[in-house]
Amino acid sequence: MTAPNYDYGDPLTLSPATGDAATNSARLAAACGSGKSVFVTRPGTYHFALTGAGYQTDSLGRAYRKCVDLGNLRMLRGAPGVVFKMADGQMQDSGDNRGPCSILCSNAPTDLTIQNLRLEGNTAGQTSWTGDYNTSNERWTQLDGSHGICVSSVGAGYGRVNLEDVQAYDFFANPIICDGSSGFKAGTARGRRIWYGDCGEGMTFDDVSDVDLDDVVFVADSSSYTAVDSSTKGKTAGDGLEAARCRNVLIKNFRSWTRQGTVMYAGGGVIDCGGSDSITIDGLYCRHWQAGVGADISNTLPPKAVVYRNHHYLDVPQTALFFEYPANYELENIIAHNCGHLLTATASSAVRPMHIHARNIQCWAPTGDLFYLRGDIRLHGENVQARTGSLK
Repeated sequence: MTAPNYDYGDPLTLSPATGDAATNSARLAAACGSGKSVFVTRPGTYHFALTGAGYQTDSLGRAYRKCVDLGNLRMLRGAPGVVFKMADGQMQDSGDNRGPCSILCSNAPTDLTIQNLRLEGNTAGQTSWTGDYNTSNERWTQLDGSHGICVSSVGAGYGRVNLEDVQAYDFFANPIICDGSSGFKAGTARGRRIWYGDCGEGMTFDDVSDVDLDDVVFVADSSSYTAVDSSTKGKTAGDGLEAARCRNVLIKNFRSWTRQGTVMYAGGGVIDCGGSDSITIDGLYCRHWQAGVGADISNTLPPKAVVYRNHHYLDVPQTALFFEYPANYELENIIAHNCGHLLTATASSAVRPMHIHARNIQCWAPTGDLFYLRGDIRLHGENVQARTGSLK
């Protein structure tokens, strides 16, 4: 992958006054239209307001609003201490501000780099947003809610998106979402040193050719996810990190846990790579999720190769790993403590068997089975241990 451009860009001055949110949106949008690089030079918290009337649709037909259209911007960089925050009242269930709103949006960028920014969704300030707008009928949700960065692909795939030293906090949906196109499967997404927390779902990259992530942290809130429907109160919307239907996925050093230290009910697992062709996850710390990593759940196309190395699971009540469909799975240096099953695997196709190669596996105090296997599965194990008692 080509190294990103690190020039500082043209200086841009924004206003820290709360009432200047619309002005900040207009200034940044105008600078983005230059096709150059933009450098926000002064530390501070800058509010942004939605622009334009009505709402637009992204590559998946979802309606959304935006504060800033990045256009053909090449790079957006912030000085240390720069925070982009959504202003109050930018999301409503009806009226002129109907629909979710995201701070930064870009459709089919050729080469976009965002560096050294913190984005805040200000969910407490969106008092007219109850979630009645979206199909899931929830404030905290997947996809149909606020995002910090929303990259879509309408009519064409995007080129490259590069994110470095980005923080995203307090969004109703995914803090960062990069949707490719199932018809193109083009583009690359690269992320380094990304932190996000208290969001309806984690960072998402779907229908992209290549995903390359390193040093990513999701600190979840296990108490604040509530829905309009009382039967689903207390549930998170989805996965901690998603890279679905991609050609090549490489994830290194991903960590996720809850601030409260209690298990949360989640609609998905800590990582979902459903439908992707080649998956490598090297370095994972997962605690207090209901389920761990899924390679191919709810998709019809099996992955060609899956490699999991150096994973540590703690307090995961259901299963740390879950596989479906025949493919070759490599597991190495996996530790699980106080989990349900270490691995749940279902070979749901009669075309060929599933092969699982497991080396250096240690499981302390499982409440279920070490391997819960169903179907035609060939398991090859080396140094696989299941123990009771505490982790020393």
